[in-house]
Amino acid sequence: MINIYSYRELGDDMIPINIDCSGIVVRNIEMNELGLVLDCINESRDNLQALGRKSEISIEDLKQRYIETLINSMEFFCGIYQNNVMIGIIKGRIENKNPKELCILSFVLLEKYRRKGMGSRVISCFEKYFESNYSIKNFCAMVMKDNLVAQRFWVKNHYKLTRITQGVNLKEEMGISIFEKKGGI
Repeated sequence: MINIYSYRELGDDMIPINIDCSGIVVRNIEMNELGLVLDCINESRDNLQALGRKSEISIEDLKQRYIETLINSMEFFCGIYQNNVMIGIIKGRIENKNPKELCILSFVLLEKYRRKGMGSRVISCFEKYFESNYSIKNFCAMVMKDNLVAQRFWVKNHYKLTRITQGVNLKEEMGISIFEKKGGI
């Protein structure tokens, strides 16, 4: 059983985000929306693969990850909405490097919204938001090494593969490709 506390009791807030991108809104997820997030993630094998999962994620695991993000002032966990309907999620953090870097750890769109330019539009708006509000010019995206569709997406959006590393998810080691985009957008 996971105890859910008010984030004000736990500590700092996650990065506040509210972006209107020509009819697509990207904003922080609220606790009462975790069921929608779960539906989005568990919608397809592709979504699970994008997160390095072989099986569906549980609400308990999702709540734990949400709380971990909620209390970290350098992280974000956002829903992507069209007409007030959640169509995807984006999760990541600001790396306190010199210069600072925004790292996207998870980016998922529901299947029916893919391959229509929507993902590229969201990423472009996201980059512009962080460049103008946080002076961030360097971005990275972490992608499962065997997720070739996602790798093509990031390359199409002007990210370059810079390295492949090993990570651990649910005690299972896996390859992670790291894509970077440096300089102004």
